[in-house]
Amino acid sequence: MKIYTKTGDAGETSLFTGDRVSKSNTLVDIFGQLDELNSLIGVLCNKTKETGIKEYLKGLQAEIFSLGSYFASSFTLSKYVESLEPLDLEVKMDEMDEKLEQLKNFILPGGCEAASFAHLCRTSARSVERAVVKLDKPKETQKAVVYLNRLSDYFFVLARYYNFLEKVEEPIWKPSK
Repeated sequence: MKIYTKTGDAGETSLFTGDRVSKSNTLVDIFGQLDELNSLIGVLCNKTKETGIKEYLKGLQAEIFSLGSYFASSFTLSKYVESLEPLDLEVKMDEMDEKLEQLKNFILPGGCEAASFAHLCRTSARSVERAVVKLDKPKETQKAVVYLNRLSDYFFVLARYYNFLEKVEEPIWKPSK
């Protein structure tokens, strides 16, 4: 089977429902951003030494793919969005946070390599969240917005945790003069 179909050459694509829409459609943008986030998580997996975290990240990739399916189906695949568990993300954050120093300053993205990639995942998740909010469909998107919000928080804590594991000092923001 060939990967190229040439059906998108005119700037349109098919949704899961079979509907053809412009590639500038907000839903298409959202599942494109989710694909980008998923790719960044894949890179983060490659930078992760801890087996437990790596496996958890792979699970997140599956959830992000499912979330993309939800948007690509114009909200008809509700089972995908209903299975998202922000509470699981909170538990993981709390487990890592117990080992970290209390945050007293703003920190800059960076530190060790894995932390830097976790920050990229964080900012990507925030971008998707903002795009979903722009849809202005609170009934269809509320669970996704909560999940994406918590996911970006997770990546923030994960970045801090990676720096902790690697014994790398967090880059503290200091206002310029």
